[in-house]
Amino acid sequence: MTLLAYSLAALIAFSGVIAGIVLAFRTKEEMSAGRKYFPWLQKILFMAAVAVLLNHFNLGMAVRAVVYGVVIVAVLKKQVLNFYPLLAAMFFLLGQSAESLFMISAIVFIYGFPTGSLFVISSGRIKLFAAVKAAVFRHGSFLAIALVLQLLYSVFVLKTFI
Repeated sequence: MTLLAYSLAALIAFSGVIAGIVLAFRTKEEMSAGRKYFPWLQKILFMAAVAVLLNHFNLGMAVRAVVYGVVIVAVLKKQVLNFYPLLAAMFFLLGQSAESLFMISAIVFIYGFPTGSLFVISSGRIKLFAAVKAAVFRHGSFLAIALVLQLLYSVFVLKTFI
């Protein structure tokens, strides 16, 4: 996978946060009901990303069961976690295959919808551009981690830059 194609896929996958923010601004009346369900949607999508990762590497059932158990215990905690750094690592690992890159890109894009909506809900009264800017700074670790990992992989393993 070239660095340019990978970078564009990462940028498009991350744009789900911006789409979530725009949708939250367009549908303010539904946000009060969504506040309850958006964290669950985030957790379900994270578990789906873990399942895609484990299936990609064809791990044994015993290893999968242990990892699924750990993920379920971590996800069922009451606190809301920022899964974007872990999603960036998964994006890098799966991004080396075109089929897996499509799967993880779709999951990260859809994960951005509830993340962006929750960001607008928690921000209170904020303008659209300010919300997008703040969300990019808050969740931009996904882009930074994914791109740095791929850049290091391209330079040191593939011995190419572009």
